[in-house]
Amino acid sequence: MKNQQEFYDVAKETSYLLTYFEPDFVSKIPDSFLNELKELSKQSNKLFYIDGNKSLTEQNISDGAKDLISLIYYNFVATEDKQKELAKTWNENELSYQEKHKQKYGPKKLFNIN
Repeated sequence: MKNQQEFYDVAKETSYLLTYFEPDFVSKIPDSFLNELKELSKQSNKLFYIDGNKSLTEQNISDGAKDLISLIYYNFVATEDKQKELAKTWNENELSYQEKHKQKYGPKKLFNIN
């Protein structure tokens, strides 16, 4: 995250988004975590809006909130099998990102070496 204010905004956006999730999902998140999220949210003045006529994937949700919801799901909601599957996917994505980054910014590219 770029700065502390963005951190507060993500906390507020995530807290707001969780009000649209199924109660069964939210009930698996520890109250202490939800309370901390709400406390951090108080530091944000940003307003968020969800269009009830659109699906969650069609909403304008920040990458930070998406990441935090993914971590919440992984840590509190997902089964052990689903956690393993997610960890594998995240690792594959990271390796792919690193390879693309290496190709774009590696020493051979930076120094124009063939």
